[in-house]
Amino acid sequence: MKKHILLFFMVLWLVSGRTFAQDSSKTNTQPANSAIKLSTQIDRTQVPLNRTVLLRASLTWEGDPDRYEIVDFENPALTNLEIIGTSTSNKTEVTAGKVFTRRDYAFTLKPRELGMGYVEGIIIKYRDPASDKEYSLVTQRISLKVTDPVPEGHAAGHWPVTILYAAIIIIIIGLFWFFLVYKKSKKTGMPIEEVPPIEETYLRSLKEMIDFNKPDLKNDFSQLSKHLRNYLAEKFDLPAIKTTTIELIRIMEEREMEERLISQTKEVLGIADEIKFTGRLGSREELEKIYGSVESILERQLTEAKAALSETDFQDKES
Repeated sequence: MKKHILLFFMVLWLVSGRTFAQDSSKTNTQPANSAIKLSTQIDRTQVPLNRTVLLRASLTWEGDPDRYEIVDFENPALTNLEIIGTSTSNKTEVTAGKVFTRRDYAFTLKPRELGMGYVEGIIIKYRDPASDKEYSLVTQRISLKVTDPVPEGHAAGHWPVTILYAAIIIIIIGLFWFFLVYKKSKKTGMPIEEVPPIEETYLRSLKEMIDFNKPDLKNDFSQLSKHLRNYLAEKFDLPAIKTTTIELIRIMEEREMEERLISQTKEVLGIADEIKFTGRLGSREELEKIYGSVESILERQLTEAKAALSETDFQDKES
């Protein structure tokens, strides 16, 4: 009888313990049918002690860059290796009518001593806005062999001295030729052809883009957003075409760009993104508002560009 009672309580304890463990867990593993994937690779499996190895972690998913939100990205735990450099990049491409996003995290690793080096699992936590749940991705362990150092004079990937000298000579010749042509044009009075500011081209395209007599309240917002992104990329060398609005604004703030430009950019792209991702139709008032903001940005930058050209011409005449 005592054995039966003892067995009953053991079964009850095991069931209650499992139930408690299931209820107390708050970590979501990646769904089996998830469209987001994480992969890692290194550019070599053997690295000399005085060289580096590149580790790349790639996140890929179907959809726009805003499809998933990266909540936390932890640097890899390393054995016999150390991180001496990092970089990130984003790429969006269309294949068979579908948009695919790729985000790469690159780590430059330097060995510490001879032997084996290990890259433990990289953990990335992300949130799916569609379900408002957070998930985590973990990569497998990667091993590599650290070999004897190589002589510095025969380092792989270093340009020979002769090639470096040749490149310097070519640059000097090019500068000398430009100087001669410039001087000749000033002596003969031949005007140097001036390239018109790009704002003139973008303003012309803007005026032809939107027909306010028959506005398209679904697609005009997207056209204005794309037009502004293309201009920012060409004018200021910003990654405006492929990055999200949040990332673009952050980069502009880090570069300490004009506050009014940042504010108007945030307003235009914010309204366009809201209409794009919610699927609602925009209003004519909203369309006129962001059209005016884009036009204001271009006209203000055009004024500054013309002023800069006038100052340059004045200095040339003085000299």
